[in-house]
Amino acid sequence: DHLQVAVYNVATGGKKIDFKDLDFAETLRSRGENLHWETIVRVRKKDEQVWVLVGMDLERDSLDAVSVFVLGNDELVLINVDGDLNRMIEFALRPASDQRHRS
Repeated sequence: DHLQVAVYNVATGGKKIDFKDLDFAETLRSRGENLHWETIVRVRKKDEQVWVLVGMDLERDSLDAVSVFVLGNDELVLINVDGDLNRMIEFALRPASDQRHRS
């Protein structure tokens, strides 16, 4: 399992940057991975834009990656998590599930 985080200062020269026409799923597909990418969250606020994409292996029916892009006034943050996310989700939800059965 891997986690990558990158933070970039964005010099806009006072101009607003708008990535509304950028296709992050296409950009991620170009990395050559055999994943199907879908945008699951898109937020457009005055001073911030956010995208959350998931990479799925359709043949194995598994969630293999999550990528987050956050563009603020002067900063771009990129986060990528990959690995056996199905197992991590099951592990994360297990305590909540165990608590329900104890009541």
